[in-house]
Amino acid sequence: MHRCWDVAELTQTIFQELDSVHYEPSTGRRITKDGTLYRLALTCRKFCDPALDMLWENLYDFIYLLKCLPPHIWEISERSFRIRSPVGPGDWNRVLTYSKRIRDFSAEDHDLRCRLDASVLQSLVNSLPTGALIPNLRSLSCQSWSILFPHLSRLVGEHVTKIYIEIDGPAADLPPIARRCRSLRHVDFNGPHEDSTREWVSAFLIQLTHLQTVKVFFMNKHAFRHVAGLEHLENLWVISLDVEPFPGVDRSYSFFPALSRLTLWAVSVIFATNFVKVLDRAPLETLVVAARQDSTTINSRALFWAIHSYSFTGRATLTSITVELAEDFDTVSANTSLYAMSFRVIQPLLGFPNLRRVKLSSPLGFILDNEFVDAMAHAWSRLESLSIKGQDAVLFHSASKPTIMALHSFSRHCPHLRNLSLLVDATNVQMNHPLANSTDDSYHPQVLALS
Repeated sequence: MHRCWDVAELTQTIFQELDSVHYEPSTGRRITKDGTLYRLALTCRKFCDPALDMLWENLYDFIYLLKCLPPHIWEISERSFRIRSPVGPGDWNRVLTYSKRIRDFSAEDHDLRCRLDASVLQSLVNSLPTGALIPNLRSLSCQSWSILFPHLSRLVGEHVTKIYIEIDGPAADLPPIARRCRSLRHVDFNGPHEDSTREWVSAFLIQLTHLQTVKVFFMNKHAFRHVAGLEHLENLWVISLDVEPFPGVDRSYSFFPALSRLTLWAVSVIFATNFVKVLDRAPLETLVVAARQDSTTINSRALFWAIHSYSFTGRATLTSITVELAEDFDTVSANTSLYAMSFRVIQPLLGFPNLRRVKLSSPLGFILDNEFVDAMAHAWSRLESLSIKGQDAVLFHSASKPTIMALHSFSRHCPHLRNLSLLVDATNVQMNHPLANSTDDSYHPQVLALS
């Protein structure tokens, strides 16, 4: 082997080229990345390991790994993977040669090229040698109804940092996964928040101490207090807790000391208000609230004042606020007066001077005037995107009264504003207004939605 191949950068450059699409000059056929990697692995020793690492980096079909068992042990008959003879620990040696290279594993049944019976899988798992089958895995995605799900704690290693699981039904196998994967940093669970899964999800979370991202549909009060005290948690997405009233807060230490992004999705406004109250001095940069219940004027005002009561540290760091308040159409129609919101409801947000992105909506929108639009422009001089809408404002004829001339305040005080969506009255345009004759080129919104 020529000594030039001892230069690691040269080998890396060759393999980086594989990410682009290549075609065979004579036939025009597409040359697949996997096929090229296979050929490179057979070319020379210097290419073998890098090619195999890239070829096995992502595993989307568990059958591929099982096919690395000795050929006399298995067969595929009638589109099913079958075992023809007993499997011993030594039969996994060749499999481990490749499985140790896997970094991303999608353990989903619909990705399997042929059927794998639960009894066959159980027999294979029982024959595994000591240690994990995929010891160096970093990212895992799975479904709770997959035949692989009950065996994940035996298949994956302790280096997993990211996990995504679709949950539907009982999930008693979750806690063993947490015990195996102590290094988890990012957890994403998707599924209905049924009683049968709630305690298992919470038991999973309580075992993990290095989490940075948590996306779950549900936590009980014990999991909430555990997650709230995590030193490295930066991103939290949650729908609900299981207790009323909201869990108390121990003021001897700050809840969510590193939280920079909070998303409360499809929740009650009352729940969102209680959650915001416990943030204390969390260094939030982004707050997202998407409420689908209890979105009355009284409850909404309480939510915005809870946000306003955020500590001074929070006001300095918060740069993005999204509050989308929705309600069932029939509920709003029955008594629209409960949902009519003046600008005073959102006025508490003017206390956050560093906001760059603001997106607000309510069932009927917000009743604004020129004076308040001017106050927003003064308060949010760093604004880049602003959207204020009503869910059913058109159907109920919003009483919002700012004129199109009120937009002049944004041109004067918000030089970075590029996206604006705001309901204004353009019935009468005052042509001698400075906005109509402005020659200022510094204000050019990329998106301007006016109604």
